[in-house]
Amino acid sequence: MSEHSARLLDQAMQLPPEERAELADRLSSSLGPPVDEGVAASHLKEVEARLDALERGEMKAIPAKEAFEIARRALAHPRADIQERFLDALRQAVAECCLLPPGFYDSFRFTRTGENYTHPRTLGLIVKALWALPEVEAVDVDVRFNAGQGCKFQPDAAARNAADQVVLVVDYESPNSSDARIPKKDVKAYVAWATHELNQHGTQPPPYLIVTTLPHRPAQGEWWLRWTAQGQYNDGRTKDRQAIAESPLHYWYRFYREEVPKLLEGELQASVRFLNFDGKHVGFETVP
Repeated sequence: MSEHSARLLDQAMQLPPEERAELADRLSSSLGPPVDEGVAASHLKEVEARLDALERGEMKAIPAKEAFEIARRALAHPRADIQERFLDALRQAVAECCLLPPGFYDSFRFTRTGENYTHPRTLGLIVKALWALPEVEAVDVDVRFNAGQGCKFQPDAAARNAADQVVLVVDYESPNSSDARIPKKDVKAYVAWATHELNQHGTQPPPYLIVTTLPHRPAQGEWWLRWTAQGQYNDGRTKDRQAIAESPLHYWYRFYREEVPKLLEGELQASVRFLNFDGKHVGFETVP
């Protein structure tokens, strides 16, 4: 600080508190672009609405120490942290749901016409878990991230923060779609979209979670294998029906561990992770 600045500071410190506050506010405002009055009014309205909701008991506050800890972890490990916290929230949502009967995640019973509940109900639990994340302000379902020129990425859910930035993308595959389609349908589509966003807009793509439904033990009843005709996803795998039925998790994750790394390069390797429902237990599966 120069001598002139030091003298000005000494003079400013002699001012009454309200004048020092006004001076500090003006100096602070001079350091950045002009404040958009419309944006400022919108932020104030939102703050007041949340305060009213808090006073009515419609929102719960958390201690400042906990809030700062959440922020610290998110800044230190933004990608891994939000995925880990999503898993905790999803486990809680599953534990609280009383409408997940036997066979819901380890058979094809609830993927059949007339009883096709596994995908829509689990997607509801995923949305509930996304809403439980403190930074999430909106959850979009059945999203279309289409960038043209054949670049189509259409995940089941995307969570956004208050700045309208996508912070986490999730796809859910029920028992009848946890098969050979995942590398091409899910991973390849995400890579194409993420690469487009990075190249065209300089935007760091959000982390991506693929949630599968594969028991590690012999399946309850017949474990179906669909899309086996020539040129379809599971072409050539009818000979493996017995191996698949003995451990769907082991069979398909061996395939994912071979195929998925071929599609991922650089930072995208850390962006894509897999979760799996083995019965009602859900946890991470390692796919390098």
